Amino acid sequence: MLTVPVGAAQLAVTQAVIAHTENDESFSLSRLIWRAIVLGVIAEMAFASLTPLIDGSCISVHRSTSSRERVDSLATVGAVLQGSLIGEYRFRAVAFATFVGAD
Repeated sequence: MLTVPVGAAQLAVTQAVIAHTENDESFSLSRLIWRAIVLGVIAEMAFASLTPLIDGSCISVHRSTSSRERVDSLATVGAVLQGSLIGEYRFRAVAFATFVGAD
């Protein structure tokens, strides 16, 4: 369910890093990570508050609210980190992280 939004975040970060690199501008990875954390938590809170509405419709969503939400919020941070590495053309690091972090 989160693959498309997380992939979009990764693509946006990759494009931003490439644009900064081409213009010889520096970018702050820590600032991007903090934004990702904040936006990930906000998205999770919105999703958790909308779950009862979705559950009453034809779509049934079953989630545990304890550890699952933290993992989903961290997926946004992972997308930011992978997007920044791809933007810097560091594909080996991305491949290693993907291999090690695969479920």
